[in-house]
Amino acid sequence: GLGIPKVPAVIWYEITCNREEAAAIDVDELTAKIIADGALPGSRVTVNVLPTETVRAAEITEQRTLADKVRVWAEASALEVPVGANAKAAELEAEGASDGAGRGAHIRIDRLVLRGAIGIWKKSRKDEVDLDLLSYGPGVLALVGSNGAGKTTIIENLHPWPAMLTRDGTLRDHFRLRDSCRDLYFTDEQTGVRYRALITIRADIASGATEYYLYRDTGSGFEPMPGINGRKEPYEAAVTELFGSLELYLRTAFVTQRPTKYAPDLATATAGERKALFGELAGIDYLDRYRVEAKARADSLSSDLVRVEATIAAASDVDDVLAAAAAEITLGREAEASADLLSRDAAARRDRVSAEVDSLRASVGQLERKADRAEAMRAEIAALLREVDAAALTIETATKAAEG
Repeated sequence: GLGIPKVPAVIWYEITCNREEAAAIDVDELTAKIIADGALPGSRVTVNVLPTETVRAAEITEQRTLADKVRVWAEASALEVPVGANAKAAELEAEGASDGAGRGAHIRIDRLVLRGAIGIWKKSRKDEVDLDLLSYGPGVLALVGSNGAGKTTIIENLHPWPAMLTRDGTLRDHFRLRDSCRDLYFTDEQTGVRYRALITIRADIASGATEYYLYRDTGSGFEPMPGINGRKEPYEAAVTELFGSLELYLRTAFVTQRPTKYAPDLATATAGERKALFGELAGIDYLDRYRVEAKARADSLSSDLVRVEATIAAASDVDDVLAAAAAEITLGREAEASADLLSRDAAARRDRVSAEVDSLRASVGQLERKADRAEAMRAEIAALLREVDAAALTIETATKAAEG
């Protein structure tokens, strides 16, 4: 609960919490409560949200794997890592790595050797300078010197990209010796791996070649990095993977007195450019490769889903067809049953008629036999009648004779 002092007073309570906890706090309700408990009008309750968002959790950029970054984010946000998140992170990381996605490096410049730089030669008349930054303690280093002493030349070369940053012309235009070079040593503080970016310049003639080399020392001395063979393109790609983009360097670490076309002001960047730069600066730009991988997988799953839905729709049509066929089969079976019933009834009727016919035939036979007997009897009667007539005639004749 919120304790209220015994002496009436205007009270200001500030609750410090993370963003998720702040979402559950109703400051109006709490303010009304403390006033109801005796605080004077004008009292208030406010929330101080801790800056634990992903881009503000500095430890995240120190982690090497995506799973570790997720863990730090969860700890900073007072959340549990979702089930399966680490496995998914490892899967996405492996897919991104197979396509060349890097994790970025935490670069510390250790040493710069410049030979044949015109900006150094003009005033100091030195062919070569060797700047060992490891010999200085931690903190901010300042270059002090008169105009033209070579301060800008040193800053312009204190990076591995194959160009000058604010001056026109090619890199060779700013060197003068046959064996000119920029030799830069730096360390990835995240892994302890040391690198050497060597650019050799044949600057004494206009057609002189410029070659680019990158070496790596993992503990057993500097060895050439695979694929870096003196050509500019593979060297520049490897430098960008280690250092990040030149655009990020020019708009963050490298600052000039006034913006130039080579070193534009961050304020002039578009919203898309700022998003890309801040993502790279926060050390999460490489996750974009995983986003692309995830989007490609989502698109593939969406295509699969469309096919499944089409299959389901087709199956629904088949179900309708099957249902209609089943209905027709049922009707056919019912018709067959009715026909069978009619057939059985007709057969029964046929049997009854046949029996009646047989019975009538028997009766006809009997009648025919009776008719035959009647005819015989009529013949016998006729014969008897004739005999009777003959006897009567005889009697009559005898009577007449007796009388006469």
